[in-house]
Amino acid sequence: MVRKGELQPGDRLPSERDLATAFGVGRPTLRQALTVLTQAGVVEVLPGSGIYLRKSVPGGPGETPSQAMALFLMTEQQNLHDIIELRTAIEGEAAYLAALRRTPEQAQKIEDAFSRLCEAYDTRGVAAEEDYQFHFVVAEATGNPILLKVMVSLTDLNRQQLVATTLSLYHEPDRIKALRKEHDDIMRAIVEQRADDARAAMVKHLRRVSDRLTRAKEKMEANQSVPVAMPSAVPTVE
Repeated sequence: MVRKGELQPGDRLPSERDLATAFGVGRPTLRQALTVLTQAGVVEVLPGSGIYLRKSVPGGPGETPSQAMALFLMTEQQNLHDIIELRTAIEGEAAYLAALRRTPEQAQKIEDAFSRLCEAYDTRGVAAEEDYQFHFVVAEATGNPILLKVMVSLTDLNRQQLVATTLSLYHEPDRIKALRKEHDDIMRAIVEQRADDARAAMVKHLRRVSDRLTRAKEKMEANQSVPVAMPSAVPTVE
């Protein structure tokens, strides 16, 4: 919305209900995103008034370098493969740490998130929200709040773009079977506290995500169904 000019510095954001409906996500996910945006300095909360897009620009008075970088990442067009490459490094380590540090309760949350992911694949064939939550609880199990915030920021950059680019792959043979197996390998390695295997499984999964995006881009270009240029970032994590 910022990139398209639909929101200008100083504008008040729509209500949570309206945003959740517009983006097709649950309100818990929306609140997580708003929390990240607030902490990054992209938006600010005015008690009793609402949430507003900040008036300052990156590098402006009182803005920290981390806030400037966060605002740049969230409001400028990015190369999705570059984002996934960074996610691979961060989430590979997250899976490793989660396997070492996860509590029994966190292991159960990861198993539950995987079950919801499989249910979504079986019933809808699309699992954007459930995929996001799976990766979220894995990062949460690291016990590192900074790693979690970085992961959420990068994942949010992927969400709409991945939805757009993977639509052409929803009927690709064995796609759902492969995604289920990839997430199952990650889940089992973390639950069983096999840290090296957890890292390897996450890296393998995200590299395959990048490969799928390349195929999706080639299909869309061949069908002339979307612009030839790779879409700019901001949407699932599949």
